[in-house]
Amino acid sequence: MNGQAKRGEITRMKKINWKNVSLLIVLAICAIRVVKDVFMLTIVSFITGKLYTFTWFGAITFVTALIIGSVICVYIVEYINEKEKKFMN
Repeated sequence: MNGQAKRGEITRMKKINWKNVSLLIVLAICAIRVVKDVFMLTIVSFITGKLYTFTWFGAITFVTALIIGSVICVYIVEYINEKEKKFMN
């Protein structure tokens, strides 16, 4: 049945990796932070005619969100590649 369980078979549940779930939540928060900052600096400035700029704190949080998000993305890609190698062998 193409990978589906037949009637009467017991399927094994996959274990949830809570570390990856928490990393995805942090990645979503970082992405929202970056998108909000870029939106405020470009689109809102263009629509309202007011020039918005970074404060020092805003610039530091923007760069920190970019760094944390990129590190999480690299980790997730490596994790997926590792799982695919184990699956293929």
